[in-house]
Amino acid sequence: MYKAYEAFVKYTTNPSLILMGGFTSKHSHLTAVHDATCGPVKGVGYDQEDGSVVEGFLGVPYAEPPIGALRFKKPIAHRRWEEPLECTKFGPRAPQNDELLGQFVNTVGKSEEHCLSLNVFTPKWESDEWPNGFPVMVFIHAIPMAGNAECDFAIRTSKQQATLCKEFARFLGWQGSDDDSEGLLDFIDNQPLYKLEMGINPRRGFRHSQAGSLYFVPNFDGDFFPKPLSQLRKEVPKMQLMTGTTKYEGLFFIALGALSRNPEGIKKFMSRIFKKCDYGENSEEALELAYNFYFKGVHPKDQEKNIQQIVKFIGDYSINYGTYLFANKMSELKHDVYFYQFEYHNPGGFGIFRWLLPFLGSTHCTEMRYVLGKGIISKFKPNESDKKMIEVMTTYFTNFAKYGSPNGQIDSDSGQWEKHDSFTPFRHFKIDLEDSEMAEDYQDRRAELWDKLRALNVTRAQL
Repeated sequence: MYKAYEAFVKYTTNPSLILMGGFTSKHSHLTAVHDATCGPVKGVGYDQEDGSVVEGFLGVPYAEPPIGALRFKKPIAHRRWEEPLECTKFGPRAPQNDELLGQFVNTVGKSEEHCLSLNVFTPKWESDEWPNGFPVMVFIHAIPMAGNAECDFAIRTSKQQATLCKEFARFLGWQGSDDDSEGLLDFIDNQPLYKLEMGINPRRGFRHSQAGSLYFVPNFDGDFFPKPLSQLRKEVPKMQLMTGTTKYEGLFFIALGALSRNPEGIKKFMSRIFKKCDYGENSEEALELAYNFYFKGVHPKDQEKNIQQIVKFIGDYSINYGTYLFANKMSELKHDVYFYQFEYHNPGGFGIFRWLLPFLGSTHCTEMRYVLGKGIISKFKPNESDKKMIEVMTTYFTNFAKYGSPNGQIDSDSGQWEKHDSFTPFRHFKIDLEDSEMAEDYQDRRAELWDKLRALNVTRAQL
């Protein structure tokens, strides 16, 4: 994908900071035709409030359509086209089953054939600071802002993934032998799209032996990942990275309707996480350790307290602990790490989503609107406080893109946002409207429990 993007931006000496077109942008005109390496393109001009213009090229195909002989294969760079391609609309996303809310917020549609596209935004002005080209920010849609290979849901061994794939194929009707990989791939390749689409919620009627609700995730097969990530992290040059979470990551997943809101239901969900495939004979111990930590002493009828604990558990399992661990492991390897927790929220900014939330707070993906200028779970209509937060967040992120530090050109050792130190693992930068500052006790130090749970996970030792 990067090579395709690199080829596209070669038409100009001003590769841009990539943004989605802020809330203040207005479409005003088509751009001139630019002869990009991929072929001639025509985009749309976005007029900014200060009179400047950003050109956007939307839905630019970077690979051949992944259908027919290319279905489930590695992307192949798109052949060059000769006639001007009008790139004025966002391309459709890859197919997946929408959750209840997703049916209303997906404004670009979905397509198996046309999902491999990218959007490029480039400013129509020059910079004295960057005479040879602007720094480039690339946003790859996946797990917004947080999520990494340290999150338990995000990676499996190749053996585990192969087992789940076979179980899913048998659910769809495959009757071949377990060692018939070629027959299995042929069967999957010939399935209609509607049978293969899936989302966050489990497929109704399908039960599998592996942990987690996501069916297909990255795995170590010796191809894309030639070595374990722990080894690759040691071998790469020194990096700068910024990673963090929102205050209530789990709140988003509660609203999707995929999880029970009572202790009995959440314990059933926990039992799908702490399975023998990962924990071996430690699975029951892990389940009881986690359940008692979050719910011991909580009365079953205390709905408010139960919801708070469920939100904490889901957030810790899905995002918080993995991000905490990632920040600390990278810091131990002497990479420059900037670790944050985003706490700001606008109570009036949730749209219809607010009626699905048990309470309001910053949650999974809500910080994105203050970086990209676009809402994810609702249309973004910023008030004055939101505009101030946009200034705060875009400054941090563009500083990081330009200088490798959210503090900008200030010496990182004297900047407001300190580099993360694994010797103080819970120290982080709290981002809020009025009092962004270094803080202690990230997520109330609940990662100490998850350190104990990780020690019981026998599969993780193989990753």
